[in-house]
Amino acid sequence: MPLTVSATGTRLERDGAFVPLVIDTIWAAFCDVSEDDWRVYLRVRRRQGFTAVVVTALPIVHDRTEGRASRYPYARNADGTFDYTRVDDEYFETARRYVQIARSEYGLEVVVAATWVNYLPGTWAKRLPPHVVMPPEVLRDHVARVADLFGPLGAIFSISGDDGFDSPEANALYHGVIDVLRERAPGSLVTAHSAPNAKVPDDVLDRLDFLVYQSGHDVENQALVWEQAITYAGRTPRKPIIDIEPPYEWHGMVNASGRWSQADVRRAAWASVMSGAGAGIGYAAHGVWMWATTGGTFTFAHMSMEPATWVDAIALPGARDMAFLGHLLKARGLDRLDAAQHLLPNVPDPRFRAGASGDGDLIAVYFPYDRPLLVTDDVDARSIEAWDLGARAPLVPELTPVEGGTLVRPTGVLEDALVIAERRR
Repeated sequence: MPLTVSATGTRLERDGAFVPLVIDTIWAAFCDVSEDDWRVYLRVRRRQGFTAVVVTALPIVHDRTEGRASRYPYARNADGTFDYTRVDDEYFETARRYVQIARSEYGLEVVVAATWVNYLPGTWAKRLPPHVVMPPEVLRDHVARVADLFGPLGAIFSISGDDGFDSPEANALYHGVIDVLRERAPGSLVTAHSAPNAKVPDDVLDRLDFLVYQSGHDVENQALVWEQAITYAGRTPRKPIIDIEPPYEWHGMVNASGRWSQADVRRAAWASVMSGAGAGIGYAAHGVWMWATTGGTFTFAHMSMEPATWVDAIALPGARDMAFLGHLLKARGLDRLDAAQHLLPNVPDPRFRAGASGDGDLIAVYFPYDRPLLVTDDVDARSIEAWDLGARAPLVPELTPVEGGTLVRPTGVLEDALVIAERRR
């Protein structure tokens, strides 16, 4: 059965059951992954607890591994541009088969980005070589081909990839993309992948089934983890929300020194959930998403740093944290949470986040590190569940009733913790 949006507007469901989208990023799958490796990859990610993968139907021409044998959707010219009059049917047949394998053999949802920012006029990436902007009629034919190939397989579609939505010309074309997807893949869910700080127009957001955003890899954008979730949760009607691109594990920290760690990624992911993005989470290992091997040259190392090989990156430990997050989303119904920072009147660091359900029955507090925190609620009168998230192990927090609420402390955790408190029935 296809996924549908719940009556609450906070999650995606199949036959009435919550399906958290725990999404691994494998942008380069259609271009660079062999069929044998595709099955190995899917087997590992399913075993680790992922429920979905996200791929792009078009190569990300400025941000990929070059200099090795790759498949391309259109005949490629010597300068890296494409001859859109010459469709490579074998590429699209391989892509169709890959989606079918993921869906029918491994039971994973597949999100397909039908377009990418490089291919739309007026966008920031349009200015980067190679210049591959599609004429409008080519774009329409391409999206129709994507819809016809993947729609019958139950794919989810993104109308965009990494776009800031600041080009009126591109924004107008996205309406045509949505029209084609709705017409030719009427049972498929549709969303839009954006760049950090994107201002997606309301008339586009209104036409999407669920909302995803990118808080990204720049240290200066990390407040977007909660700010974007809060903004989207405040829209009417309510739609499911996912931070599909928090920092990639082992990716270089943009505008800082170092790489994003397992703990960094986990902190971003949980802060998004506390703020209303409880329909799932995105994840990527720096080396898997572009399918890095010992051959070829990664073209964006100056910004992202050199990747690990995909063999090494697929074993990075943060993947397990994201699967555990997905487990708690479903087991505890954490899609019900919206930002509730009013519960934390003396918060010392904005990374401490509180969420609450609309009826107040469920509250959750995220601790990026161990310290006592005043929560303006009679927490000890509720049913309590708490987790040392670094260890993925249960804990018993210290709860001290004080004037104005409860002092809560996840004593002894070495990294971060989550405390869930629900009214007893």
